[in-house]
Amino acid sequence: MKTAKTYIIMLSVAAMMVLSGCSSFLSQEPQTALSTEQVFADLENIQPYLNGVYYCFRRTRYERTGLYVFLGLDETRQGDYQVWTEAPQASLDYYNGLFNRENVCVAAAWNVRWPVVIRASQALDALSKIPVEGDDSARISSFIGQAEFYRGAILFEMAQYWGGLPIPEVKDGNIILKGRMNISDTYAYIVADLEDAISRLPETKQSDLRIPTKWAAQAVLARLYMSAWEDESLAGKSGYRDYAKAQKLLQEIIDCGEFSLMADYADLWDPDKNCEKEAIYTLYWGSLEADVHGLQWHIGSRAATSPSTCYFGGYDLVNPSAWAYSKATETVDGGPGLWETGDLRYAESIRTDYTYNGVKCTEVTGFGNDQLLPHFKKYEDIRTDGVQSFWNAGKNTYYLRLADIYLLNAECLNELGNQADALKMVNEVRRRGFGANWDASKEWTAMGKDEFLDKLFDERTRELSCEGWRRIDLTRAGLYVKRVMQHNKWARETGTLAADNHFLLYPIPDTEIKANTNLSSADQNPGY
Repeated sequence: MKTAKTYIIMLSVAAMMVLSGCSSFLSQEPQTALSTEQVFADLENIQPYLNGVYYCFRRTRYERTGLYVFLGLDETRQGDYQVWTEAPQASLDYYNGLFNRENVCVAAAWNVRWPVVIRASQALDALSKIPVEGDDSARISSFIGQAEFYRGAILFEMAQYWGGLPIPEVKDGNIILKGRMNISDTYAYIVADLEDAISRLPETKQSDLRIPTKWAAQAVLARLYMSAWEDESLAGKSGYRDYAKAQKLLQEIIDCGEFSLMADYADLWDPDKNCEKEAIYTLYWGSLEADVHGLQWHIGSRAATSPSTCYFGGYDLVNPSAWAYSKATETVDGGPGLWETGDLRYAESIRTDYTYNGVKCTEVTGFGNDQLLPHFKKYEDIRTDGVQSFWNAGKNTYYLRLADIYLLNAECLNELGNQADALKMVNEVRRRGFGANWDASKEWTAMGKDEFLDKLFDERTRELSCEGWRRIDLTRAGLYVKRVMQHNKWARETGTLAADNHFLLYPIPDTEIKANTNLSSADQNPGY
Protein backbone atom coordinates (compact mmCIF):
# COMPACT_ATOMS: atom_id res chain seq x y z
CA MET A 1 0.00 0.00 0.00
CA LYS A 2 1.11 3.54 -0.72
CA THR A 3 1.73 5.85 2.25
CA ALA A 4 2.39 9.56 2.53
CA LYS A 5 3.65 11.37 5.63
CA THR A 6 1.88 14.59 6.51
CA TYR A 7 4.61 16.83 7.93
CA ILE A 8 2.78 20.12 8.31
CA ILE A 9 -0.69 20.75 9.66
CA MET A 10 -2.25 24.14 9.01
CA LEU A 11 -3.47 25.59 12.29
CA SER A 12 -6.11 28.30 12.21
CA VAL A 13 -5.76 31.13 14.68
CA ALA A 14 -9.29 32.26 15.57
CA ALA A 15 -9.86 35.72 17.00
CA MET A 16 -13.08 37.35 18.15
CA MET A 17 -14.58 40.33 16.37
CA VAL A 18 -18.05 41.66 15.71
CA LEU A 19 -19.60 41.08 12.30
CA SER A 20 -23.03 42.22 11.20
CA GLY A 21 -25.44 39.44 10.40
CA CYS A 22 -25.83 36.19 12.27
CA SER A 23 -22.22 35.66 13.42
CA SER A 24 -19.97 37.32 15.97
CA PHE A 25 -16.48 35.99 15.35
CA LEU A 26 -13.70 36.15 12.81
CA SER A 27 -13.97 33.85 9.81
CA GLN A 28 -10.49 33.44 8.38
CA GLU A 29 -8.33 30.86 6.74
CA PRO A 30 -5.60 28.92 8.58
CA GLN A 31 -2.61 31.17 9.25
CA THR A 32 0.10 29.42 11.28
CA ALA A 33 1.93 26.17 10.48
CA LEU A 34 2.63 23.70 13.28
CA SER A 35 3.61 20.06 13.15
CA THR A 36 1.07 17.37 13.98
CA GLU A 37 2.87 16.60 17.22
CA GLN A 38 2.89 20.26 18.27
CA VAL A 39 -0.81 20.71 17.58
CA PHE A 40 -2.03 17.73 19.57
CA ALA A 41 0.51 18.03 22.37
CA ASP A 42 -1.51 20.92 23.80
CA LEU A 43 -5.30 20.78 24.20
CA GLU A 44 -5.44 24.54 23.61
CA ASN A 45 -4.36 23.97 20.00
CA ILE A 46 -7.04 21.43 19.11
CA GLN A 47 -10.11 23.65 18.79
CA PRO A 48 -8.24 26.07 16.49
CA TYR A 49 -7.13 23.05 14.44
CA LEU A 50 -10.75 21.89 14.17
CA ASN A 51 -11.73 25.42 13.15
CA GLY A 52 -9.26 24.90 10.32
CA VAL A 53 -11.17 21.77 9.32
CA TYR A 54 -14.33 23.87 9.44
CA TYR A 55 -12.76 26.33 6.98
CA CYS A 56 -12.04 23.42 4.63
CA PHE A 57 -15.64 22.27 5.06
CA ARG A 58 -16.88 25.78 4.34
CA ARG A 59 -14.97 25.94 1.04
CA THR A 60 -17.34 23.35 -0.44
CA ARG A 61 -19.75 26.28 -0.75
CA TYR A 62 -17.17 28.78 -1.99
CA GLU A 63 -16.76 30.57 -5.32
CA ARG A 64 -17.10 28.77 -8.67
CA THR A 65 -15.79 25.45 -7.34
CA GLY A 66 -18.55 25.34 -4.76
CA LEU A 67 -21.19 25.78 -7.44
CA TYR A 68 -20.31 22.94 -9.81
CA VAL A 69 -22.66 20.51 -8.03
CA PHE A 70 -25.48 23.05 -8.52
CA LEU A 71 -25.27 22.70 -12.32
CA GLY A 72 -27.20 20.54 -14.75
CA LEU A 73 -30.42 20.28 -12.75
CA ASP A 74 -34.11 21.01 -13.25
CA GLU A 75 -34.05 24.25 -11.24
CA THR A 76 -30.72 25.49 -12.65
CA ARG A 77 -28.93 25.92 -15.95
CA GLN A 78 -25.75 27.71 -16.98
CA GLY A 79 -25.95 31.07 -18.67
CA ASP A 80 -25.46 31.33 -22.42
CA TYR A 81 -21.95 32.78 -22.35
CA GLN A 82 -20.75 30.26 -19.78
CA VAL A 83 -21.91 27.39 -21.98
CA TRP A 84 -20.39 28.94 -25.10
CA THR A 85 -16.95 29.49 -23.57
CA GLU A 86 -16.33 26.84 -20.87
CA ALA A 87 -16.60 23.44 -22.56
CA PRO A 88 -15.78 21.14 -19.57
CA GLN A 89 -18.12 23.17 -17.38
CA ALA A 90 -20.82 23.27 -20.07
CA SER A 91 -20.77 19.48 -20.19
CA LEU A 92 -22.30 19.41 -16.70
CA ASP A 93 -25.49 20.73 -18.31
CA TYR A 94 -25.07 19.19 -21.75
CA TYR A 95 -24.28 15.69 -20.41
CA ASN A 96 -22.02 15.16 -23.41
CA GLY A 97 -18.69 13.45 -24.05
CA LEU A 98 -16.72 16.03 -22.04
CA PHE A 99 -18.57 14.94 -18.92
CA ASN A 100 -15.86 12.35 -18.34
CA ARG A 101 -13.14 11.13 -15.99
CA GLU A 102 -10.79 13.94 -17.07
CA ASN A 103 -13.31 16.72 -16.50
CA VAL A 104 -11.57 19.45 -14.48
CA CYS A 105 -14.82 20.67 -12.90
CA VAL A 106 -15.65 17.23 -11.53
CA ALA A 107 -12.08 16.94 -10.24
CA ALA A 108 -12.42 20.35 -8.56
CA ALA A 109 -15.63 19.27 -6.83
CA TRP A 110 -13.79 16.18 -5.51
CA ASN A 111 -10.63 18.10 -4.56
CA VAL A 112 -12.43 20.73 -2.51
CA ARG A 113 -14.05 17.99 -0.38
CA TRP A 114 -11.23 15.51 0.04
CA PRO A 115 -9.08 17.71 2.34
CA VAL A 116 -11.92 17.69 4.87
CA VAL A 117 -11.73 13.90 4.97
CA ILE A 118 -7.94 13.91 5.36
CA ARG A 119 -7.74 16.63 8.02
CA ALA A 120 -10.63 15.24 10.06
CA SER A 121 -9.07 11.77 9.87
CA GLN A 122 -5.73 13.16 11.06
CA ALA A 123 -7.48 14.77 14.00
CA LEU A 124 -9.29 11.57 14.95
CA ASP A 125 -6.09 9.54 14.76
CA ALA A 126 -4.26 12.01 17.00
CA LEU A 127 -7.18 12.36 19.44
CA SER A 128 -7.33 8.59 19.89
CA LYS A 129 -3.84 8.74 21.42
CA ILE A 130 -4.46 11.48 23.97
CA PRO A 131 -4.88 10.18 27.52
CA VAL A 132 -8.29 11.15 28.86
CA GLU A 133 -8.05 12.44 32.39
CA GLY A 134 -10.59 14.08 34.69
CA ASP A 135 -12.16 17.28 33.43
CA ASP A 136 -10.56 16.92 30.00
CA SER A 137 -12.79 14.01 29.00
CA ALA A 138 -15.79 16.11 27.95
CA ARG A 139 -13.58 18.49 26.02
CA ILE A 140 -11.81 15.72 24.12
CA SER A 141 -15.16 14.03 23.43
CA SER A 142 -16.38 17.28 21.86
CA PHE A 143 -13.26 17.45 19.68
CA ILE A 144 -13.89 13.90 18.46
CA GLY A 145 -17.54 14.67 17.71
CA GLN A 146 -16.66 17.73 15.65
CA ALA A 147 -14.13 15.84 13.53
CA GLU A 148 -16.60 12.99 13.01
CA PHE A 149 -19.30 15.42 11.91
CA TYR A 150 -17.10 17.12 9.33
CA ARG A 151 -15.83 13.82 7.94
CA GLY A 152 -19.24 12.12 7.99
CA ALA A 153 -21.08 15.02 6.36
CA ILE A 154 -18.55 15.41 3.54
CA LEU A 155 -18.29 11.67 2.93
CA PHE A 156 -22.08 11.55 2.69
CA GLU A 157 -22.05 14.22 -0.02
CA MET A 158 -19.26 12.43 -1.85
CA ALA A 159 -21.03 9.05 -1.66
CA GLN A 160 -24.11 10.60 -3.24
CA TYR A 161 -22.04 12.18 -6.03
CA TRP A 162 -19.51 9.37 -6.66
CA GLY A 163 -20.79 6.19 -4.96
CA GLY A 164 -18.36 3.97 -3.03
CA LEU A 165 -15.21 5.77 -1.89
CA PRO A 166 -11.51 4.99 -1.26
CA ILE A 167 -11.60 6.22 2.33
CA PRO A 168 -8.02 6.49 3.68
CA GLU A 169 -6.66 5.43 7.03
CA VAL A 170 -4.37 7.58 9.14
CA LYS A 171 -1.91 5.94 11.50
CA ASP A 172 0.63 7.94 13.48
CA GLY A 173 0.39 10.79 11.01
CA ASN A 174 0.76 8.53 7.96
CA ILE A 175 -2.02 8.72 5.39
CA ILE A 176 -2.57 5.20 4.11
CA LEU A 177 -4.30 5.20 0.75
CA LYS A 178 -6.92 2.48 0.33
CA GLY A 179 -8.88 0.81 -2.41
CA ARG A 180 -12.44 1.74 -3.19
CA MET A 181 -15.12 0.47 -0.79
CA ASN A 182 -18.46 -0.74 -2.09
CA ILE A 183 -21.40 1.54 -1.37
CA SER A 184 -22.66 -0.48 1.59
CA ASP A 185 -19.30 -0.38 3.38
CA THR A 186 -18.96 3.32 2.57
CA TYR A 187 -22.28 4.06 4.24
CA ALA A 188 -21.38 1.86 7.21
CA TYR A 189 -18.29 4.02 7.73
CA ILE A 190 -20.29 7.25 7.48
CA VAL A 191 -23.05 6.01 9.79
CA ALA A 192 -20.46 5.08 12.42
CA ASP A 193 -19.00 8.61 12.26
CA LEU A 194 -22.37 10.34 12.49
CA GLU A 195 -23.80 8.13 15.20
CA ASP A 196 -20.77 8.69 17.39
CA ALA A 197 -20.85 12.42 16.64
CA ILE A 198 -24.49 12.53 17.76
CA SER A 199 -23.50 10.97 21.08
CA ARG A 200 -20.69 13.51 21.65
CA LEU A 201 -21.86 16.87 20.28
CA PRO A 202 -23.81 19.39 22.38
CA GLU A 203 -27.58 19.74 22.12
CA THR A 204 -27.41 23.53 22.23
CA LYS A 205 -25.40 25.94 20.10
CA GLN A 206 -22.12 27.04 21.61
CA SER A 207 -20.75 30.57 21.87
CA ASP A 208 -18.53 29.60 18.94
CA LEU A 209 -21.28 28.89 16.43
CA ARG A 210 -18.92 27.00 14.15
CA ILE A 211 -19.12 24.05 16.53
CA PRO A 212 -21.90 21.75 15.26
CA THR A 213 -24.65 20.42 17.50
CA LYS A 214 -25.86 16.84 17.63
CA TRP A 215 -28.87 17.98 15.59
CA ALA A 216 -26.68 18.87 12.61
CA ALA A 217 -25.17 15.37 12.65
CA GLN A 218 -28.63 13.88 13.06
CA ALA A 219 -29.93 15.79 10.04
CA VAL A 220 -27.12 14.47 7.83
CA LEU A 221 -27.68 10.92 9.06
CA ALA A 222 -31.41 11.21 8.33
CA ARG A 223 -30.59 12.38 4.81
CA LEU A 224 -28.35 9.34 4.36
CA TYR A 225 -31.14 6.95 5.35
CA MET A 226 -33.45 8.70 2.88
CA SER A 227 -30.99 9.01 0.00
CA ALA A 228 -28.81 5.89 0.19
CA TRP A 229 -28.15 4.41 -3.23
CA GLU A 230 -30.20 1.31 -4.08
CA ASP A 231 -29.53 1.10 -7.83
CA GLU A 232 -27.58 -1.94 -8.97
CA SER A 233 -26.74 -0.36 -12.32
CA LEU A 234 -25.12 2.71 -10.74
CA ALA A 235 -23.67 2.87 -7.23
CA GLY A 236 -25.14 -0.47 -6.17
CA LYS A 237 -27.67 -1.63 -3.60
CA SER A 238 -26.54 -0.55 -0.17
CA GLY A 239 -29.35 -1.76 2.06
CA TYR A 240 -29.29 1.56 3.95
CA ARG A 241 -32.46 3.20 2.62
CA ASP A 242 -34.71 3.38 5.69
CA TYR A 243 -37.43 6.02 5.89
CA ALA A 244 -38.51 4.93 9.36
CA LYS A 245 -35.05 5.58 10.82
CA ALA A 246 -34.82 8.88 8.96
CA GLN A 247 -38.26 10.02 10.16
CA LYS A 248 -37.42 9.28 13.78
CA LEU A 249 -34.23 11.34 13.56
CA LEU A 250 -36.00 14.23 11.84
CA GLN A 251 -38.90 14.28 14.27
CA GLU A 252 -36.49 14.48 17.18
CA ILE A 253 -34.92 17.59 15.63
CA ILE A 254 -38.33 19.19 15.22
CA ASP A 255 -39.36 18.29 18.78
CA CYS A 256 -36.10 19.21 20.52
CA GLY A 257 -37.16 22.80 21.16
CA GLU A 258 -33.92 24.32 19.86
CA PHE A 259 -35.29 25.54 16.52
CA SER A 260 -38.31 27.28 15.02
CA LEU A 261 -39.17 28.79 11.66
CA MET A 262 -38.47 32.47 11.19
CA ALA A 263 -41.80 34.29 11.07
CA ASP A 264 -40.88 36.04 7.82
CA TYR A 265 -39.12 34.17 5.01
CA ALA A 266 -37.47 37.42 3.91
CA ASP A 267 -35.53 37.60 7.17
CA LEU A 268 -33.50 34.55 6.15
CA TRP A 269 -31.83 36.57 3.38
CA ASP A 270 -31.31 39.79 5.32
CA PRO A 271 -27.67 39.86 6.49
CA ASP A 272 -28.62 42.15 9.38
CA LYS A 273 -31.14 39.71 10.87
CA ASN A 274 -30.26 37.03 13.42
CA CYS A 275 -31.51 33.76 11.93
CA GLU A 276 -30.07 31.33 14.43
CA LYS A 277 -33.43 29.97 15.55
CA GLU A 278 -34.08 28.44 12.12
CA ALA A 279 -30.48 27.66 11.17
CA ILE A 280 -29.37 24.19 12.26
CA TYR A 281 -25.90 24.62 10.79
CA THR A 282 -24.58 27.74 9.11
CA LEU A 283 -21.46 28.60 7.16
CA TYR A 284 -20.23 31.93 8.49
CA TRP A 285 -18.46 34.50 6.34
CA GLY A 286 -17.04 37.98 6.67
CA SER A 287 -18.73 41.30 6.04
CA LEU A 288 -17.20 43.30 3.18
CA GLU A 289 -13.80 41.89 4.11
CA ALA A 290 -11.45 39.47 2.37
CA ASP A 291 -13.31 36.55 3.95
CA VAL A 292 -16.20 36.29 1.49
CA HIS A 293 -17.63 33.41 -0.53
CA GLY A 294 -17.95 35.18 -3.89
CA LEU A 295 -21.09 33.27 -4.83
CA GLN A 296 -22.91 36.35 -6.10
CA TRP A 297 -20.02 36.94 -8.52
CA HIS A 298 -21.06 33.81 -10.39
CA ILE A 299 -24.83 33.83 -9.82
CA GLY A 300 -25.74 37.45 -10.57
CA SER A 301 -26.32 39.15 -13.93
CA ARG A 302 -23.58 40.46 -16.22
CA ALA A 303 -25.94 43.24 -17.30
CA ALA A 304 -25.62 44.65 -13.77
CA THR A 305 -21.81 44.62 -13.58
CA SER A 306 -21.51 48.36 -14.19
CA PRO A 307 -20.97 49.92 -11.79
CA SER A 308 -19.07 47.14 -10.07
CA THR A 309 -20.72 48.10 -6.80
CA CYS A 310 -24.18 47.13 -8.06
CA TYR A 311 -24.93 44.39 -5.56
CA PHE A 312 -26.83 42.16 -7.99
CA GLY A 313 -24.10 41.97 -10.64
CA GLY A 314 -22.45 38.71 -11.61
CA TYR A 315 -21.46 36.41 -14.46
CA ASP A 316 -24.45 34.14 -15.11
CA LEU A 317 -22.92 30.80 -14.10
CA VAL A 318 -25.91 29.43 -12.19
CA ASN A 319 -29.20 30.69 -13.59
CA PRO A 320 -32.70 29.47 -12.75
CA SER A 321 -34.35 27.40 -15.44
CA ALA A 322 -37.39 28.91 -17.15
CA TRP A 323 -39.62 26.63 -15.06
CA ALA A 324 -37.91 27.70 -11.83
CA TYR A 325 -38.55 31.41 -12.45
CA SER A 326 -41.96 31.25 -14.13
CA LYS A 327 -45.40 31.67 -12.58
CA ALA A 328 -47.94 28.85 -12.43
CA THR A 329 -50.20 30.97 -14.64
CA GLU A 330 -47.61 30.71 -17.43
CA THR A 331 -46.97 27.69 -19.65
CA VAL A 332 -43.34 26.60 -19.78
CA ASP A 333 -41.73 23.29 -20.76
CA GLY A 334 -45.16 21.90 -21.59
CA GLY A 335 -46.74 22.70 -18.24
CA PRO A 336 -47.24 25.39 -15.63
CA GLY A 337 -44.37 27.37 -14.14
CA LEU A 338 -43.31 26.78 -10.56
CA TRP A 339 -44.54 29.81 -8.63
CA GLU A 340 -48.08 30.12 -7.33
CA THR A 341 -49.85 33.46 -7.05
CA GLY A 342 -49.26 35.04 -3.66
CA ASP A 343 -46.11 33.10 -2.72
CA LEU A 344 -43.90 35.67 -1.00
CA ARG A 345 -40.84 33.48 -1.44
CA TYR A 346 -40.71 34.38 -5.12
CA ALA A 347 -39.59 37.95 -4.49
CA GLU A 348 -36.87 36.75 -2.09
CA SER A 349 -35.60 33.97 -4.36
CA ILE A 350 -35.80 35.39 -7.90
CA ARG A 351 -34.60 38.74 -9.24
CA THR A 352 -36.71 40.06 -12.11
CA ASP A 353 -36.06 43.82 -11.89
CA TYR A 354 -32.77 45.16 -13.30
CA THR A 355 -33.26 48.83 -12.51
CA TYR A 356 -30.34 50.28 -10.55
CA ASN A 357 -30.37 53.84 -9.20
CA GLY A 358 -33.22 54.64 -11.55
CA VAL A 359 -31.44 53.32 -14.66
CA LYS A 360 -32.41 50.10 -16.42
CA CYS A 361 -29.49 47.72 -16.92
CA THR A 362 -28.71 46.66 -20.49
CA GLU A 363 -27.14 43.51 -21.85
CA VAL A 364 -23.39 43.51 -22.42
CA THR A 365 -22.96 42.81 -26.12
CA GLY A 366 -21.59 39.37 -26.93
CA PHE A 367 -22.22 37.84 -23.53
CA GLY A 368 -25.48 36.00 -24.12
CA ASN A 369 -29.16 36.72 -24.45
CA ASP A 370 -30.17 35.76 -20.92
CA GLN A 371 -28.53 38.51 -18.89
CA LEU A 372 -31.86 40.19 -18.16
CA LEU A 373 -33.83 37.02 -17.63
CA PRO A 374 -34.61 36.24 -13.98
CA HIS A 375 -31.67 35.26 -11.77
CA PHE A 376 -31.36 33.75 -8.32
CA LYS A 377 -31.44 36.40 -5.62
CA LYS A 378 -30.52 34.62 -2.38
CA TYR A 379 -26.80 35.41 -2.50
CA GLU A 380 -27.13 39.14 -3.12
CA ASP A 381 -25.53 41.15 -0.34
CA ILE A 382 -27.05 44.60 -0.02
CA ARG A 383 -24.14 45.62 2.24
CA THR A 384 -21.92 45.84 -0.85
CA ASP A 385 -24.22 48.31 -2.63
CA GLY A 386 -22.25 51.38 -3.63
CA VAL A 387 -19.35 50.32 -1.39
CA GLN A 388 -17.72 47.14 -2.65
CA SER A 389 -17.70 44.96 -5.74
CA PHE A 390 -20.37 42.29 -5.88
CA TRP A 391 -17.42 39.91 -5.45
CA ASN A 392 -17.48 40.89 -1.76
CA ALA A 393 -20.86 39.27 -1.11
CA GLY A 394 -20.26 37.44 2.14
CA LYS A 395 -23.49 37.05 4.05
CA ASN A 396 -23.84 33.75 5.85
CA THR A 397 -25.07 30.70 3.95
CA TYR A 398 -27.13 27.80 5.25
CA TYR A 399 -25.99 24.22 5.29
CA LEU A 400 -29.04 22.97 7.20
CA ARG A 401 -32.18 24.81 8.28
CA LEU A 402 -35.45 23.81 9.88
CA ALA A 403 -37.74 24.29 6.86
CA ASP A 404 -35.65 21.69 5.02
CA ILE A 405 -36.12 19.31 7.97
CA TYR A 406 -39.91 19.82 7.85
CA LEU A 407 -40.02 18.95 4.16
CA LEU A 408 -37.72 15.94 4.55
CA ASN A 409 -39.91 14.73 7.40
CA ALA A 410 -43.01 15.17 5.25
CA GLU A 411 -41.39 13.05 2.55
CA CYS A 412 -40.65 10.29 5.06
CA LEU A 413 -44.15 10.41 6.54
CA ASN A 414 -45.68 10.12 3.07
CA GLU A 415 -43.46 7.13 2.29
CA LEU A 416 -44.52 5.51 5.58
CA GLY A 417 -48.23 5.94 4.87
CA ASN A 418 -48.88 8.82 7.28
CA GLN A 419 -49.87 11.51 4.82
CA ALA A 420 -52.04 13.34 7.35
CA ASP A 421 -49.00 14.37 9.38
CA ALA A 422 -46.98 14.91 6.20
CA LEU A 423 -49.56 17.47 5.06
CA LYS A 424 -49.25 19.32 8.39
CA MET A 425 -45.49 19.59 7.89
CA VAL A 426 -45.77 20.94 4.35
CA ASN A 427 -48.60 23.32 5.15
CA GLU A 428 -46.63 24.87 8.00
CA VAL A 429 -43.79 25.69 5.58
CA ARG A 430 -46.24 26.95 2.96
CA ARG A 431 -48.12 29.09 5.48
CA ARG A 432 -44.90 30.92 6.29
CA GLY A 433 -44.12 31.22 2.56
CA PHE A 434 -47.43 32.89 1.69
CA GLY A 435 -47.59 35.05 4.83
CA ALA A 436 -50.53 37.45 4.69
CA ASN A 437 -51.60 35.90 1.35
CA TRP A 438 -52.34 32.53 2.97
CA ASP A 439 -55.88 31.21 2.64
CA ALA A 440 -57.63 27.85 2.46
CA SER A 441 -56.99 27.57 -1.29
CA LYS A 442 -53.25 27.34 -0.64
CA GLU A 443 -53.51 24.47 1.84
CA TRP A 444 -52.64 20.98 0.65
CA THR A 445 -55.20 18.26 1.26
CA ALA A 446 -55.16 14.49 0.82
CA MET A 447 -53.82 13.19 -2.50
CA GLY A 448 -52.15 10.08 -3.95
CA LYS A 449 -48.74 9.10 -2.60
CA ASP A 450 -46.94 9.66 -5.92
CA GLU A 451 -48.73 12.95 -6.53
CA PHE A 452 -47.65 14.13 -3.09
CA LEU A 453 -44.02 13.28 -3.83
CA ASP A 454 -44.08 15.07 -7.17
CA LYS A 455 -45.68 18.18 -5.66
CA LEU A 456 -43.28 18.05 -2.70
CA PHE A 457 -40.30 18.37 -5.01
CA ASP A 458 -41.88 21.50 -6.47
CA GLU A 459 -42.29 22.79 -2.94
CA ARG A 460 -38.67 22.02 -2.11
CA THR A 461 -37.60 24.25 -5.00
CA ARG A 462 -39.83 27.09 -3.82
CA GLU A 463 -38.40 26.88 -0.33
CA LEU A 464 -34.81 25.78 -0.99
CA SER A 465 -33.94 26.87 -4.53
CA CYS A 466 -30.19 27.17 -5.15
CA GLU A 467 -29.23 26.04 -1.63
CA GLY A 468 -27.19 23.05 -2.77
CA TRP A 469 -29.22 19.89 -2.13
CA ARG A 470 -31.14 19.51 -5.39
CA ARG A 471 -28.92 16.90 -7.07
CA ILE A 472 -29.13 14.58 -4.05
CA ASP A 473 -32.87 15.21 -3.78
CA LEU A 474 -33.63 14.27 -7.38
CA THR A 475 -31.55 11.10 -7.40
CA ARG A 476 -33.19 10.01 -4.14
CA ALA A 477 -36.68 10.41 -5.54
CA GLY A 478 -35.92 8.78 -8.90
CA LEU A 479 -36.93 12.05 -10.59
CA TYR A 480 -33.54 13.15 -11.89
CA VAL A 481 -33.74 12.20 -15.57
CA LYS A 482 -37.42 13.07 -15.94
CA ARG A 483 -37.16 16.51 -14.40
CA VAL A 484 -33.82 17.56 -15.85
CA MET A 485 -34.92 16.57 -19.35
CA GLN A 486 -38.16 18.50 -18.92
CA HIS A 487 -36.73 21.72 -17.50
CA ASN A 488 -33.02 22.07 -18.41
CA LYS A 489 -32.74 23.48 -21.92
CA TRP A 490 -29.10 22.44 -22.40
CA ALA A 491 -29.81 18.83 -21.42
CA ARG A 492 -32.75 18.80 -23.82
CA GLU A 493 -30.51 20.15 -26.60
CA THR A 494 -28.26 17.07 -26.53
CA GLY A 495 -30.79 14.51 -25.29
CA THR A 496 -28.00 12.26 -23.99
CA LEU A 497 -29.21 12.13 -20.38
CA ALA A 498 -32.52 10.63 -21.49
CA ALA A 499 -30.67 7.84 -23.27
CA ASP A 500 -28.09 7.08 -20.58
CA ASN A 501 -28.47 7.69 -16.85
CA HIS A 502 -24.85 6.93 -15.89
CA PHE A 503 -24.39 10.70 -15.50
CA LEU A 504 -26.29 10.47 -12.20
CA LEU A 505 -22.92 9.55 -10.70
CA TYR A 506 -19.87 11.69 -11.32
CA PRO A 507 -16.78 9.89 -12.64
CA ILE A 508 -13.96 9.26 -10.18
CA PRO A 509 -11.40 11.88 -11.30
CA ASP A 510 -8.63 10.35 -13.39
CA THR A 511 -6.08 12.26 -11.30
CA GLU A 512 -7.34 10.48 -8.17
CA ILE A 513 -7.03 7.05 -9.75
CA LYS A 514 -3.50 7.77 -10.98
CA ALA A 515 -2.41 9.08 -7.56
CA ASN A 516 -3.61 6.01 -5.65
CA THR A 517 -1.89 2.73 -6.50
CA ASN A 518 -4.80 0.89 -4.86
CA LEU A 519 -7.17 2.19 -7.52
CA SER A 520 -7.34 1.19 -11.18
CA SER A 521 -9.53 1.90 -14.19
CA ALA A 522 -11.69 -1.03 -13.07
CA ASP A 523 -12.76 1.10 -10.09
CA GLN A 524 -14.30 3.74 -12.35
CA ASN A 525 -18.06 4.33 -12.29
CA PRO A 526 -20.19 2.78 -15.07
CA GLY A 527 -20.18 4.63 -18.38
CA TYR A 528 -16.85 6.42 -17.88
